[in-house]
Amino acid sequence: MTINDVDLRGQGELVTSTDDENKQPYNGFNVARKEIWERLTTPLLHTTIWLNLVVGVVGLGGIAIWIEWWHWAHAKPEEASLGNLKLALATVFPAIMGGSALELCLSKTVITRNIGLFVLAICLLAALYLLAFGNPSDSLSIKLSAGCCLLALVVWWLARGRDETMQDTETPDPIDAVGGAADRSLNKTPTKIKT
Repeated sequence: MTINDVDLRGQGELVTSTDDENKQPYNGFNVARKEIWERLTTPLLHTTIWLNLVVGVVGLGGIAIWIEWWHWAHAKPEEASLGNLKLALATVFPAIMGGSALELCLSKTVITRNIGLFVLAICLLAALYLLAFGNPSDSLSIKLSAGCCLLALVVWWLARGRDETMQDTETPDPIDAVGGAADRSLNKTPTKIKT
């Protein structure tokens, strides 16, 4: 006997809900795909998240990368070394990706926490390979680090995809506080002010 089976007549006869036959089994991959898609697409038209991404994360968060790239690009050919640029690339992405993945791990939903844990594992393995146990060539190190930096930006976006502070809101009309305009029809949305 399952929870959906009910003895309605009191005679030991079980009546099964018709919804049981149409019910699809739970698929965590579909739920994760929908969650990721919603977090990626919800804030696309909001300028606040774009401003935070460009100025805060790419500009100021990646300042070490920009400085080392400038030094490398303006160095004399015999003095040009990729060592500092490699180090900057390999240390910026764990900070951005790890912090954002940790925010996902603190979510209320299990699937979002699982996404965060998966990203943390990727971040840890990539950082250990680039900084501790691997000895990749300059070319591989820069390509892998740059790819991880791009992935870190996506994870940052995912972590803030449902954050209301990253979404633009309309400024309420001052007369909304007193009930709105008297000549406004009642079938419109009355106000955006939260009470």
